[in-house]
Amino acid sequence: MKTALLLKRIDVLVQFAALFIPILLTLVKNEPGYLLLIYLTVGGVQVVSCIINKATLDPFYKSVGRQYYEIVLLLLVIMTALDYVVADGKSGLGVIWYFCMLFIGIVMAVWYGVLTFCELDKLHMQVDRKQYI
Repeated sequence: MKTALLLKRIDVLVQFAALFIPILLTLVKNEPGYLLLIYLTVGGVQVVSCIINKATLDPFYKSVGRQYYEIVLLLLVIMTALDYVVADGKSGLGVIWYFCMLFIGIVMAVWYGVLTFCELDKLHMQVDRKQYI
């Protein structure tokens, strides 16, 4: 259980790093374009984290919303792939979809962050409870 807690803490730290490194790059280089890296870094880290947690995290510690998040994430990936394959991403609908993804990506990132913190809190409570038994 302490290993799971350590891994979850690392997960949180990596997510924060994925958010703040592009912000620091933007401030250091004075180039606002680096802020768009947040979508790639946070999104990439969270997808990898989601896959790792799906494979390794004990179901008892998983947040209730994780399954819904995974379904929505899978649907978004399928819809984006279909848009790319069918419309080649250049149709009017494709442009609208990618514009919507700018906002959907933020919602998904916040949602996953909340899930991660809920799971971290649950692991903390379990470890604290075991210490007093």
